[in-house]
This record gives sequence, structure tokens and C-alpha cells, in this order.
Amino acid sequence: DIMDWVEGHLRYHLDHDGIASGVTLDHRTKFLMGHSAGGHVAVGYLKHHCGDVKGTILFSPVDGFDPFGLIPIDVITPGEYLNYAVPSLILMAGLDPLPGVNAVGDIFPACAPEDLSNLRFYDAMPDNTWFINATDYGHADCLEDLFANIVQTIHFCASAPKDKDRTVYRNFLAGEVVTFIKYLLGQEDCEISRFLQDPEWMPVSATVMHKSSVLSPDTGCADAECTWQSDPYPNNH
Repeated sequence: DIMDWVEGHLRYHLDHDGIASGVTLDHRTKFLMGHSAGGHVAVGYLKHHCGDVKGTILFSPVDGFDPFGLIPIDVITPGEYLNYAVPSLILMAGLDPLPGVNAVGDIFPACAPEDLSNLRFYDAMPDNTWFINATDYGHADCLEDLFANIVQTIHFCASAPKDKDRTVYRNFLAGEVVTFIKYLLGQEDCEISRFLQDPEWMPVSATVMHKSSVLSPDTGCADAECTWQSDPYPNNH
């Protein structure tokens, strides 16, 4: 189990790499993060149990096993809520639905096809969910330059134009993640939510959406909890 491995080994590896000297790890307060198909993995985990997870952060999440949708192992059923409720932040890259290799048309699918990604996850969340779309960037632009440059060179995924600063984008993503966690844990004034909900406070071009929990619409600030049930939460919309 990955969670057991983290609790047993993360401290050693952080200390060994000189990253977390003096940092106290709270294994009872976890936030699950995933990029691309990692979003599928995070949702699949929570469909079985909440564990100690207090929130999820999904970067351009993609459902299923392959971008063609040939292998039906989806974790989301369109039109249904999931069977767990946890505050979530979904960070979309605006170029996600565009194919990377335009010369071959639709033969080569987008890295995050529109019907399998992003809004598919947003619509399935029954709890407080923030959705931020950085419109100028692509599916792999959040990666380190070495990998992002490779993707851009081979046109595997659509990428931001070269005049767009990926460092600014990555710093923006990191800031949104920290803001989301601090907001939910009550570590900052609740007004910090403006950095999640108002594009005027964002250093990149973005559109935003937010929906309240169907379980308790008044929840939000300093409210990081996960609830689980065996059946999907009712969707009356």
C-alpha cells in the first residue's frame, strides 16, 4: 500500500535528500495530488475509502486507461456524483483538449481529451470544488523544463507558445496548491479564497469556477474532511 510506504519511508528519504530538515510530517492530514492519469488513480483510491485524506488536487486529470477510451476502466460515470465527498482543486491547462500532432488530425488524440478530463472530474465532485483553467498552457507545461521541452519538440501534447513563461506557470500552480491547503486547514484568513476564485489575483490568464458542497453548502474555510458511502451521492441536477 502506497500510504503505508509513505508513512514508513518518506521521512528517511526527505532527510537523506536534505529537503525537510526540522519539518514535522502529519500523516493524519493527507492531500492527494495527481497529474493526468494520476487523477484517475487518486479518485480510484478514494472510491474505496477516505483514509486520512482531507482534500484532492488534480492537475489536468484524465479518466480511463488510454486516451482513445478503448479500455473501459473509468472511475467516473458521467451524470453521477462520486461516492465520496472531499474538497477538491482541479487545475486545468487550457490546451489540454488539443491534439499534439496536428499534422495527423484526430488519429493522435489529445493528452487530455475533452470528454475524459477536467470537467468530467469537476462535474462528478459532490463537495466544495474549485476549477481553475490556465488558458495559455498545455498538458505537460507543468513539468520540469527537460521533460516539457521534449514534449514540445516531439509534439506529443499541445504546448504553450514559446513566449509563455513556464516558470511563472509552475509558480502559479504551486501557489494555488498552497492556498487551497491553507484555506481548508484554516492556516490563513478565509479571505485567502480570493486567490482561488478571482482571476484578477492570478499571474496567468485564467478562468475559474467554484461549486459548494451538496452535503453542506455552508462549509468551506477551515473545513477539510472526507466522507464516504458505498453508493454515489444523489445528483438532483
